[in-house]
Amino acid sequence: MSWVDSSCVQLCRTTTPLTPPRSPPGVFREAVTEFEVDARAVAKTGGPHVKALVSNPSGNVTETFVEDRGDGTYHVEYTPYEEGVHTVDVTYGGSPVGLSPFRVAVTEGCDPSRVRVHGPGIQSGTTNQPNKFTVETR
Repeated sequence: MSWVDSSCVQLCRTTTPLTPPRSPPGVFREAVTEFEVDARAVAKTGGPHVKALVSNPSGNVTETFVEDRGDGTYHVEYTPYEEGVHTVDVTYGGSPVGLSPFRVAVTEGCDPSRVRVHGPGIQSGTTNQPNKFTVETR
């Protein structure tokens, strides 16, 4: 395996705070957490270059899903199941990228802006009749 200069690979915040070692605002337990990796400065095409590893406070590892967008950018998702500080290691071609590893505080709670309500009962509900709809709270 050859060494890759990953110093110009960028992590872009979405729902995961990327500002260690300050106290990050954190994310919620059992809520999908995501961030972006921009490696276009290294390669304009994708490939299996980006890996992410999330270490839980207990020492266990949380599974991550890396989506290669084929243009040098990657979307990473994971769902933390433990409260406490998690460590996220991101590599490109086996080399750590900038800001990695970073720490993420995971707490109990929910984000009201992520609540979704949908279904036929919302679209065309009738009074005094059963109406079906779905409420997603995470």
